[in-house]
Amino acid sequence: STLTQMSLSGANVLLSPGSDVVNNNAPTVYNPGVKGTASSYYQAFAGQDGERDALDFAEQVLGNVKKSDIRIVDEDELCVLGDTLLTLASNLAVQNRDLVIFPIRAGHRIRQVLDGMLEIHPPFESVEFSEAASHPRDHFFLELIAQAIRKHNRENADFRVAVVDVGDSGEGTKKMLQLLREIHERFYRRQLWRVNCHVIHEHGESWNFKQYERHDGGFPVLVDTYRTLAGKRLLDDWVAAIGMAKVRRLTPGGVVSLPEVIESVAPAAVVIKSKTGFEAVASKVGSHAANQVISRFVLDAMATSNELRRIPELDRWKD
Repeated sequence: STLTQMSLSGANVLLSPGSDVVNNNAPTVYNPGVKGTASSYYQAFAGQDGERDALDFAEQVLGNVKKSDIRIVDEDELCVLGDTLLTLASNLAVQNRDLVIFPIRAGHRIRQVLDGMLEIHPPFESVEFSEAASHPRDHFFLELIAQAIRKHNRENADFRVAVVDVGDSGEGTKKMLQLLREIHERFYRRQLWRVNCHVIHEHGESWNFKQYERHDGGFPVLVDTYRTLAGKRLLDDWVAAIGMAKVRRLTPGGVVSLPEVIESVAPAAVVIKSKTGFEAVASKVGSHAANQVISRFVLDAMATSNELRRIPELDRWKD
């Protein structure tokens, strides 16, 4: 079957302490839905040949597609990803932050999802940060982060900033905190900064990130980690699915890889593996297929959450 401009409904409110649902005095979280005019193709397959049939279906409907752009993702991991994105959105809806920084490339897709889920949220800023840890150009990245901070730091008694990223070794988190600390020391030494890192990762070593927590001084740091094997596949390292590629760019002090946002130019398919078979979601605009899968599992997480209440009249992006 073909799905065009598919959009899922599912507005909810958080049942946080003190919320007045009747008078809408409660944070609202939406399903991110799917926006755009791209078409996608969907079909389910069962039986012992289900995996092969799903892969063949994707190749047939997409035509000239790279084999690496048809990826099998386990349904259980997608459920965890949906829960993770809902938790992130819920945290940002209720936490009082002055700024949320999204290092790109990895933060690009997460910001897109959270922008769709939160009508009201702290200021979001995307900051180029690709290869900042592996090929340091600290002065260059420091200035980019400082520019984002200057826009939103009113220099009150304290400044509350969150960083949302996809991580692996923890080196990116370490580098981001190092640069934030340098900015604090140079320009805002008298101001208390409260930093909260939210890191999605695919392995069990949360210590890679938690080790950078600090609870004293003028620069306390909290690190929240979320483990899902689907994270890097749909949020970071799959160019066709996120619609963003790296380009080489000259920067002060040398050449460094920085991401350039591009329209989704490559076909892609997500094949969902479940206990009952395989489902293929394919689109010649690869990010559209990924968006549909993410939207579906975020909605599932919302529908099963004990912390949310549905308000149908607030639904958006209906079929």
